[in-house]
Amino acid sequence: MEQIHNAMEMLDLMMQPAFCVREGTIIKVNPAAAALLIEAGAGVQPLLHTGTDEYASFDGGCLYLTLSLSGHQAGASVTRMQDFDVFCIEQDADAHLQALALAARELREPLSGVLAVADRVFPTAAAADTKTQEQLSHMNRSLFQILRIVNNMSDARLYTVGTDSQQEIRDISSVLQEIFSRAEQLAGHAGVTLRYTGPAESIYTLLDSQKLERMVFNILSNAIKYTMPGGSVSVDLREEESEKEGCIRLVYRVSDTGIGMSPEFMEIMYRPFSRQTDSRVNSIQGTGLGLAITKQMVELMNGAIDCQSELGKGTSFTITLDLPIAEKQLEEM
Repeated sequence: MEQIHNAMEMLDLMMQPAFCVREGTIIKVNPAAAALLIEAGAGVQPLLHTGTDEYASFDGGCLYLTLSLSGHQAGASVTRMQDFDVFCIEQDADAHLQALALAARELREPLSGVLAVADRVFPTAAAADTKTQEQLSHMNRSLFQILRIVNNMSDARLYTVGTDSQQEIRDISSVLQEIFSRAEQLAGHAGVTLRYTGPAESIYTLLDSQKLERMVFNILSNAIKYTMPGGSVSVDLREEESEKEGCIRLVYRVSDTGIGMSPEFMEIMYRPFSRQTDSRVNSIQGTGLGLAITKQMVELMNGAIDCQSELGKGTSFTITLDLPIAEKQLEEM
């Protein structure tokens, strides 16, 4: 009861509009939410613009939906607190994402120190007893998850603002092979089989390698994270003829045998802070920003992203990019 009371008191200290709901009725409203004409005692159902079905089946974790407030729509995150839900209404999305990016900057230095120590410890795992090996494996998975979260926090503002493109000539086969090698360790500790199929020859293109690496690793690490031990993730890169002059088309596909996604979640999966309401997902760390950032990066590179998924059977993401052929490759053609 003390924890619930403290949560209620914290609501009044929040600058962000927020209110609490128990069994469909608004039980407390902070001053910022009251200014939006939200009243305690009213039902929450009339405020739901999207996410009505998702909220009806909400059983914990975090849910992102849209509210209708005085004729306009506003995004809101919902968090379950024992027997009531806390609705936090978005105001200035850019300010929130900037705060995430600043927090990520502060986290990077101590995280880098921990990763440096881990790099020295993990090679000794083979000589350790079984229990120690399991503990080190768990530590390694957790560090990868934290690193991924910090990277997504750092890139959070890309969802609302673009960045200057830093083009360079790179061998995309080599870039993806490096990413695959990094992911192999994560997959190994997760008990997931990872397979890669790609062209043997070099493919030199003009691209923003930082954006490419982040979008590719987000999709790949997601596939590993949501695949149970004993499952598999397949990565395929193929080259196709592009309709754009002076370009080649690259198709990157990641398919997994993981838990899959519901049709309802797939409709909102690219919204920031969206996470599927599933007991299996709630136990997995994440910010709900990865897919939103990935989609934004794909669009910044004038590409396309497609997803096919079925609950209990797995997910397949396909990213298609038309990239300028680099002069080095033109000389070889």
